[in-house]
Amino acid sequence: MTERRNSICQRNVERSQAYRLPPEVFEQILCTLDLEDRTSVARVCTLWRDYSALCIVVLPHAKYGISAGEARRYDKQLAFLGSPLVRILNAALGPDTSNDDFSATVTLVRQHMWHTERLSIVLKAAHLTEDKFDALVGCLSMPAHRLHTLALYIVTRNDLEMFKDRCGWFGGCAPRLRRCQFLGPMFYSSIFASVQTLSVYHAPHSRVEDLYVALNEFPCVEYLALLYSGGIPRPPPTRISVSPRIKHLWLGYNTVRLLNDIECSDIPYITTGLAAVPEGVWCSLIPRPAVELEIFLSSSQWVFFRTSDALKRYRAFALSCLQSLSFRDVPTSVFATPTTLRVYILRALGPIPDMPNLCCLTVYLSHAVPTASLSHILVGSYFPSLHTVNMTFMFNPEVGRRTCTGEELASFTATALSQPVHLTVRGANVVNPGLVALRACVSTLSIEPDVYISATEPAWVQSMDFRRAWREEISLCDLAS
Repeated sequence: MTERRNSICQRNVERSQAYRLPPEVFEQILCTLDLEDRTSVARVCTLWRDYSALCIVVLPHAKYGISAGEARRYDKQLAFLGSPLVRILNAALGPDTSNDDFSATVTLVRQHMWHTERLSIVLKAAHLTEDKFDALVGCLSMPAHRLHTLALYIVTRNDLEMFKDRCGWFGGCAPRLRRCQFLGPMFYSSIFASVQTLSVYHAPHSRVEDLYVALNEFPCVEYLALLYSGGIPRPPPTRISVSPRIKHLWLGYNTVRLLNDIECSDIPYITTGLAAVPEGVWCSLIPRPAVELEIFLSSSQWVFFRTSDALKRYRAFALSCLQSLSFRDVPTSVFATPTTLRVYILRALGPIPDMPNLCCLTVYLSHAVPTASLSHILVGSYFPSLHTVNMTFMFNPEVGRRTCTGEELASFTATALSQPVHLTVRGANVVNPGLVALRACVSTLSIEPDVYISATEPAWVQSMDFRRAWREEISLCDLAS
């Protein structure tokens, strides 16, 4: 750290622009440092200090409260850095926190609420003294002009009722709040009017009314995750309507069966994650008729599926295959109607069920899968309408572009296909021997060796785990592509 600090200090005092570090370099380095180190370097580098005001600071987790000494140190450091955006994570404010730490934590959160960008807080009102409760309510009533993400864990429903009645959430002023997560009982307040992404976790005692609130009362919610860890509400007497603004619905292990209880047919995108789909729910999940089907065989124990219909309504689900994949657990309706199939192969895959309407097949092959494995996908299957096959070899920078022979591809078409097709090969060099034989057994042949498709999971596969979407590792806008 000393060597880095001296180097930055030396460059900073130089007058020539040639010796100035560009802003993006400062930002990259800042993101790797904790608050203590960032402050130390900023004391010897004015340019660093200026950029620090533009970079988010993550305060250390406050699971058991922040001590008075820590709070004073954070105050000084944040003031010195120019009050940058702050993330306060896992701040516990309840009777289990000592009196001194409770007071220091509440004071710190209150003083810095105005420039807090993300707040994750655990609230427990039971057994709090009146003074502590008033201090906590006052803290949560402070305006939060820059708050973007809120994770709120209210421990019990009784706690929720106490806070709902007496807390003026952020003084009605959180104009940038776009993402909200409830880890426990949930509620709606006008402060959530601009929230676009909503997730509900760990609600073992949820009620049907909670479902209605989540599905309808947040006027701007487009992305909704219902991921209860415990039991789910009793079935409602009638199916619950869903806000037409909801674009994407995630369901978890204990909430998949809600598909039979809500009007979900018009939701553009539904993901069941890594949850097993009960037999009686398939009809509510799969759009009819489906026109496209995608299968991603990961290197782990999961196989991911995504179907869509002509109206571009997507449904994504997963199957576990600890030993070998069997499609018997998937209804035949999934394969009966699609005209387009895309398969991502990162390891061996058994034969796909009959697809009588399939016209276009696109196969993505990782470098670890031999070309001969292609035959196993189609051998014994019935594809009477198939006329186009696209083979894409995914690029591995460590190995380079793949090379395969015409003989290998000719063997595949002769073994697995019952009729000539239009064959396109992308991302690989196709060489002799066998090019003449290959051209003879297909209707047309197109070779595009300079196409580079990265061997990474598509965005729709990454989004099967909602936590990745919540952490903003993927763009939610890219899922329907």
